[in-house]
Amino acid sequence: MRSFILAGALALGAVVAGPSRVPALDMCFDTSGRSFIVAKKYSRPSKGTCKPLMGFEGHALLGGALSLVSGTVCLNSAGDTLRVAYTVYPQVDPSIRTALVGQMNLPYPSLENGNSVEDDPSGQGFFVTAASGAPCFFREPIP
Repeated sequence: MRSFILAGALALGAVVAGPSRVPALDMCFDTSGRSFIVAKKYSRPSKGTCKPLMGFEGHALLGGALSLVSGTVCLNSAGDTLRVAYTVYPQVDPSIRTALVGQMNLPYPSLENGNSVEDDPSGQGFFVTAASGAPCFFREPIP
C-alpha cells in the first residue's frame, strides 16, 4: 500500500512539475521607430534553436498602411542573445516600397539595448539603429 501511495505521489508530481507550456502571445519588436514589428502568437525558442516569425509591420494606432512580415527568431546556444531576422513585404502598390530585410540582435532576457540593421533595396540604403522587444501591451488584430 505504501508503494502505491508513493507511486501516486510521484505521478502527480510529474504532472504538476512536467514541461510548462507558455501560451503564445503577440511580441513587439521596435527598431527605434524605423520598423515596428508585431509577431503574432510568438513563443520564445529554446537555447540553440529557431522558430518562425509571422506578423506585420506597423501599428493601427500609429497610422499608415500595414505590411506583412515573415522571418526567423533564434536564441543562441548560450541563451544570452535573441536574433530576429525578418522581411517586410511591399504593400499592394509596390511603387510605395520594395521588400525590406533586417536583423535585430537583442540581449536576452532583457530584450533592451539591442541593435538592428535594415536594408531597404528601394535605394534608401542600410540603416543601423537601436532595437528592443517586449510583449505587446495592446491587442493587435491582423489587418
